[in-house]
Amino acid sequence: MTDAITDDVSAYYASEKETALNCVAIGALSSVAGVVLVTRSNDFSRGFGWSVLSIGAFEAVGAAFYVFQVDSHRDRYSATLARDPAAFKHDEGAHIHGTTSRFVAYRFGELSLAVAGAAVATYGVLSGRAVWQGTGLGIAAEALTFYTLDSFGESRALEYEDRVRHFQPTVGVGGGERPWTIGIRGDL
Repeated sequence: MTDAITDDVSAYYASEKETALNCVAIGALSSVAGVVLVTRSNDFSRGFGWSVLSIGAFEAVGAAFYVFQVDSHRDRYSATLARDPAAFKHDEGAHIHGTTSRFVAYRFGELSLAVAGAAVATYGVLSGRAVWQGTGLGIAAEALTFYTLDSFGESRALEYEDRVRHFQPTVGVGGGERPWTIGIRGDL
């Protein structure tokens, strides 16, 4: 029914917003930790600090912009659903499929960054350069944190995509007490 998909739209975008706000918080905490660490006197702390500071700041800013984008998407697709369920199925189906297909690139990039961080840390260990050890570990830690968050996000998006795909808007004439009416409804 249309009520079920309306609830799905609200729940999906509420979860997306909550996750984005969590990413803002994680990025901000990483940045604060980085600021503290760069003031330390040892090279490992400074290397770790600069990497988590820069990646955390980037993540916090990106996630903050996404918070506003989520509201816009929710409003747009909720309005489309209320106005034209068939258009909703088409438009939101294409939108969410684009989202789920990008997770492959996101997760590949995050894993690549984690591997690169591990390589930098290994170089630091082998060369005896603590700053490189810290930098590499900071990069790997940030990348793996967001890889984990995106794993949950991908699962949620795939489930929502399935709900949108199986939503079946239908048009009917008459029925019930008023046989002269035209109605639009959707079934899951």
